[in-house]
Amino acid sequence: MQQQTQQRAFTLVEVLVVVGIVALLMGVLLPTINRARETSRRASCMANLRAIGQGLLAYAGDNKGELPRIIAQPIDNNDYLESHEPDATVVNPFASATNGKNASYAALFLLVRYDILKPDVFVCPSTNDVVDDFGGQDPRRRSNFTKIRATESGNLVATNCSYTYACMYPNKNASVKRMKLGTLPGRFPLAADKSLRRCSLFPDDGHTKGNSRNHKRAGQNVVYVDGSVEWHATPNAGMNGDHIYNRGQGSCNMVPVMEVNDAVIQEP
Repeated sequence: MQQQTQQRAFTLVEVLVVVGIVALLMGVLLPTINRARETSRRASCMANLRAIGQGLLAYAGDNKGELPRIIAQPIDNNDYLESHEPDATVVNPFASATNGKNASYAALFLLVRYDILKPDVFVCPSTNDVVDDFGGQDPRRRSNFTKIRATESGNLVATNCSYTYACMYPNKNASVKRMKLGTLPGRFPLAADKSLRRCSLFPDDGHTKGNSRNHKRAGQNVVYVDGSVEWHATPNAGMNGDHIYNRGQGSCNMVPVMEVNDAVIQEP
């Protein structure tokens, strides 16, 4: 006669203990996993900015040392705004009616237009920004990214560019006609994680002194003229420790305060 073995079931207390242990482990491990993911994203973001820096230098190398920009119109208050979404489908980026004048993102888009960089390089993986598909249109027939405004009705929205480009446009008191590589020191910041300052084309939503939102305000990656890319826990990453997102003394975003009189440019 075959003897039957009776299997013992888990008690409710034992199940609750196991669930508690699992929850405790998850509570300990998840922050570590999230930190590891963000570290990886920062590294990818750093690689993007290194590529953007190289692209800017390559463009300058093909254009007598001049960094990318579209039409410049010196103004008094140094608020270089794109107050509306650009008409990115306009073919000529240098036409006065294209994106408005003094448009930083249209200038940065020249790297895509001339096939120096691919659009995915301009999206930080720590953001919800999306790679521009241009609606199926050839980038060589366009003048800007499709989506640049980061806020709508006060809410943050996804854009097609996660990075802020140094303002290459002058004010009316500028003493130098054009900003060229030969006039810029190696520690001049060329681009960084996106700021929402007005002079980086976005409305002033209160994000005026802090870090970029790209990495939950923990800091930002910055690429310099010398090709180096560094992570900074504060925005004081410009020349002589200047705040890279402040305007100050005729500067716009990314232009170091101490270098303005010698470096800013104006249309001939």
